Amino acid sequence: NNHSNLSKYISYSIAYENNAVVKHSHNYGLLEIYSRAKTESLYYKKYFGYNLSVPWFKVFNKIFHLFASDIKWLKKNKLLDFKEILFSFVTHLGTQLARSHIKLR
Repeated sequence: NNHSNLSKYISYSIAYENNAVVKHSHNYGLLEIYSRAKTESLYYKKYFGYNLSVPWFKVFNKIFHLFASDIKWLKKNKLLDFKEILFSFVTHLGTQLARSHIKLR
């Protein structure tokens, strides 16, 4: 089953659909956040020369400080609830694990 030969039969075009519905979300799970952060890290390194890597031994310290900063901001803005706390923790955990090149899969 060779899909590379299929590409010569497929063409693409840009179209506008007035009734199209777009669902935009930032409700990612840990593995999705990890995957996105890893992709972003590699992209910034390749195209801009930025090194977003975090040494593995600094990961949990960095997560703690970022998480604490989020909690402080959420509390100040009266948005502190379980959902926001969990979102903050999972986001920082996935991002920092990806940037430290710790494999989750």
